Amino acid sequence: MIPNVGGARRSRSVGGDEHRRPGDGHRPDPVQDARVRQSGRAIDPRRAPQRIGFRLGAMERLPERPPLTEVELTMAENELGVSFPAAYRALLMEANPAKRVLGPCRKERGWDWDSDRSTPAELLTLPFPHPDSYVGADAELAAREPRPEDFTDEQAHADAWQAWDWECEDFEDRRTAGAVVLQEHGCGFCTLLAVTGPLAGTVWWDGRATCDLIVPLSLDHAGGARPVTFGEWLRHDSWDLLPPGWGRSPRSPSA
Repeated sequence: MIPNVGGARRSRSVGGDEHRRPGDGHRPDPVQDARVRQSGRAIDPRRAPQRIGFRLGAMERLPERPPLTEVELTMAENELGVSFPAAYRALLMEANPAKRVLGPCRKERGWDWDSDRSTPAELLTLPFPHPDSYVGADAELAAREPRPEDFTDEQAHADAWQAWDWECEDFEDRRTAGAVVLQEHGCGFCTLLAVTGPLAGTVWWDGRATCDLIVPLSLDHAGGARPVTFGEWLRHDSWDLLPPGWGRSPRSPSA
């Protein structure tokens, strides 16, 4: 079941700044937002860069960083409240890793994540939820979207819609509870590593930028779509582990 944090507004995010909330001067455009939600509750493109790590050519432009030490990784795990898979830890300590990945980094306020992705710190220690576990909650939330015809006052509708939109953002954050970003692929796509819960150590694809889905990266989509482990993922490109129909990466080499 998707972790429930009671709709609390976060004060800090791993890898991102605070989101704007009601009363901060941002006003929704109900017509535009209805358009981006025609095929379901899609990501609002005005906030997608802050929410899903939009950074074109992210891995190619990522600056070279020195490998982390055992002491640094232990400090990062203790501060973030998670334990990284052994194969992931080993890769982060390599001077010339075979595959470039994002990882923890020390910033002014402490250990954070080397990504534009906004992952609320208080959700990182919660179990990563299987996407099937929140299908009903997602549909229920979408069904509660305030409709203009239910309001006699345009401002009242705008206020209700904005409050609902913040609830949607909290819901989206909880969909990636217990996961960190391994790679950013541009256009809002990224590869996720689950680090807490029964699915810890498995790798997933965040495709919410276009289809509102998080799907397992798998070697056997026809036979149950078991998500690959981090060790298995190291031997493949994320694009090659997607379900049939997702297509291949426009780039030939793996990031």
